[in-house]
Amino acid sequence: MCIRDRSPDAKIQQKIQDLLITRALARFERGERTEYRHYNELVGIGHLEPQEMRRLLFHYVRALCFLTSYERDLALKEINEVLKIYPDLEDGLLMKAKLLWHMGRRVEGNAVFWHFVELFPGHKEVAEFLKTVLPKAEECLGVARTALLTGDYSKSLVYIAKGLEEYPNNVRLLMLRGFIQRKKGAYEDALNDLEGASHYIRTDDEQKEIKDQISLTYNDMAIYLYESGRYEDAIAIFNEALLFKADDWGVHVNRGDCYRNIRKNELALADYYRAADIAGERASREIKMRIAMVLYSQGVSKFNSGDYEGTIYDLTECLKFQSNYALYFTTRARAYVQQGRVREAYADYLKAQELDPANEEAKNFLMSVARK
Repeated sequence: MCIRDRSPDAKIQQKIQDLLITRALARFERGERTEYRHYNELVGIGHLEPQEMRRLLFHYVRALCFLTSYERDLALKEINEVLKIYPDLEDGLLMKAKLLWHMGRRVEGNAVFWHFVELFPGHKEVAEFLKTVLPKAEECLGVARTALLTGDYSKSLVYIAKGLEEYPNNVRLLMLRGFIQRKKGAYEDALNDLEGASHYIRTDDEQKEIKDQISLTYNDMAIYLYESGRYEDAIAIFNEALLFKADDWGVHVNRGDCYRNIRKNELALADYYRAADIAGERASREIKMRIAMVLYSQGVSKFNSGDYEGTIYDLTECLKFQSNYALYFTTRARAYVQQGRVREAYADYLKAQELDPANEEAKNFLMSVARK
């Protein structure tokens, strides 16, 4: 056994420790395991082999003996050996956390104790621990939020990190860091934080907010891919966003844009229509314009293939969403002309000229009818 001081007192202490260990092991082997309060927990470890149990007790008692002489570094070494044998030993984790705190290694001690909290949430010392760390985490959260309002992401992240050292499972700190990572374009880091936060949610509001943040992160990631021309990849990520917030009309619009760019008009329309349904009366001009554009594109394709009835149908639908664009009226008018429906064509060309007085096609048609 390593002793740093070989003075007579130290030698006596050494002998006392050796005797304590010998006596404890002897009593353990005789089945006298409940005589000491420290061993109560060890009795319940029935799945360990006798040899492992003896090793565990050996290191455990050595740790207790080193504690009596305030040799914390040696006690920590022994308790680490205990936890190698039985990583989830309640008293072992508690002892390690407290040792680290007393040695000034607060962050490490907190990490050990948080593992203890996960395993033994009902332990009497957990509530006391939370009373200590929660105010510190809240203080860091407040500073981080203030820094964020001024656009100082770096300072905000520093205080979030400090808060998480105290309270690594704090949902609001993790969500705030996820938000900042998303704004910085670090999408994977943002998702990791939000996923981590999702394991510790306590209220329905927190669950909803996390889902919204995850959806926004996927949406931003997909927009980046869209802007890079990677439409198929973007669609896959928009799909992920909709798993977390299916009623986000903005995501449907964005996915529809991808489909439109790869000429999958039916899928694009499905997304645009869905976006319009979700938005209801709030449906923006941009949604309506997109629907009109796709319907117009379909109508032109049908006209070029000789499907004039199909053109009329698509342009009629198109004009329900955008009725102030002369091109849509002239396109439907051409289809009417091909069917010999001069009256309907005349009405469309008249409307086109009203919207665009310089429209030569409308002007010429109207003049030709007037000459007749």
